[in-house]
Amino acid sequence: MIVVGIDPGLDGGVAFMNESGKVCSVSVMPSKERKRGKRDVDGAKLGELLSGEDDLEIRIVLVVIERV
Repeated sequence: MIVVGIDPGLDGGVAFMNESGKVCSVSVMPSKERKRGKRDVDGAKLGELLSGEDDLEIRIVLVVIERV
C-alpha cells in the first residue's frame, strides 16, 4: 500500500509513503516555463511521476492533496 502526499504549489512536491510510514520517494513538483519567466505546474509530467512508481511494486491506495 502506498500513500501519496502532494503539495500542489509551484515550489511544492510529491511524496510516496508505505504502510509503515517510511518515505519511499520524494520529488519536486514538475513545472514548465511560460512567457515572461512565469511557471505552471506541468500536469503531464506530474501524471508520469504518479504512474511511473512501478518500481514500488505496490499500488497507490490513497492520494492526499494539500488545500491551498
